[in-house]
Amino acid sequence: MNLTKNVEIVKVKASQSAGTSAVTSDAVDMANWDGVVFFSTIPTANDGNFLEVEQSEASDFASAVTLEGTKAIAAENGDMVFADVYRPLESQGRYLRAKITRGASSATGDIYAIKYAGRTKPETNAIGALVISPEASE
Repeated sequence: MNLTKNVEIVKVKASQSAGTSAVTSDAVDMANWDGVVFFSTIPTANDGNFLEVEQSEASDFASAVTLEGTKAIAAENGDMVFADVYRPLESQGRYLRAKITRGASSATGDIYAIKYAGRTKPETNAIGALVISPEASE
């Protein structure tokens, strides 16, 4: 199996400069997908700086709920943190987003989402190369 032919990789929020307000990603529509991994970096390790996932029935997240067990706290400065949500409850809505809470001033890295286990193959949405048994270059 070739991973890039079976997942959709999307940048859902650009990096943010240092601050203390929460950073939320764009909505990710989970229609026809079983799971998604959100990941980013948190440059300043602090118990108050963490990533978690929210779910909503509407893409504007007017009534969002935080998903239990998705909290990831950076242990060291610059750690990559992630939350993998498999088969979110449809009764809570089809939209997910990442939220980085900043209890202490910190920048954030770009936030990415990788949707997987789709019922249809994704369109190519990133620039890259798939190579199979490549020869070494000189």
